[in-house]
Amino acid sequence: MKSSDTLSKLAPALAKAQAEFRPVGKSGNNTYDKYKYANLEDYVSTVRDILANHGLSVLSSSEEVTALEDRPTKNGGKEHAVRVKLVTRIVHESGEWIETESCGEGQDRADKAVYKAITGARKYALASALNLATTDDPEQDDDHEPPPKRESLPQRAAPASVAQITAQTRQATETVKQLANEHGAVTGEQLAAIPADWQAKYADARVDVLSAKSREAVVKLTEGWTQLGMPEVVKAALRPLISKRIRVLADEAAQEPAMV
Repeated sequence: MKSSDTLSKLAPALAKAQAEFRPVGKSGNNTYDKYKYANLEDYVSTVRDILANHGLSVLSSSEEVTALEDRPTKNGGKEHAVRVKLVTRIVHESGEWIETESCGEGQDRADKAVYKAITGARKYALASALNLATTDDPEQDDDHEPPPKRESLPQRAAPASVAQITAQTRQATETVKQLANEHGAVTGEQLAAIPADWQAKYADARVDVLSAKSREAVVKLTEGWTQLGMPEVVKAALRPLISKRIRVLADEAAQEPAMV
């Protein structure tokens, strides 16, 4: 960046102007890729009046144009491509100035490649020199593949609140106490030793044992609990109920009439 020998008047004027700038609007519409973009007029209209109110103006000139290799299109054609080097100068009414350089590239089937490159360079020169909010989206309809659509991420389930967790734990505890009263198969000490995160699973396990229709079904339940990593204190609390259930199943089997 180059500048005049002094910036005592330009610097405060530019700072005040930047404080008044608003985000650049997007009035351009790319009909091929289906998106809105900020064109050059959006940038100029955002800053022109504010700069003038603070005695500032913007000048620009193309310093260098470089021809690039032709670029193929998806339809088998070619587009001419160029790169333009642009010099932009912000001038204060006092005569002080600052100068920046920017580059822009453009491509077109006919004679608009230079125009597109200059337009892009001017936009980014204003954006960088004046600290404007901008976007890097291309501003023209080109024969390129449209950008891939972003896959939406699956929504995560909302975490349970402390109140919900407390209510669930209390409900599980009440269920365990009810089962204990009905079957007398667990002591208060055993219940207190069961970890909080296993209270609900313990209650479910008791229901599964009471619902088992055969000794083999009970054995399968115990094997499944081992695979799930059930703590030993939970298994110990279940053993009296398991033993009682197996005895009940055995008595029921003995009372059934023999098959002829």
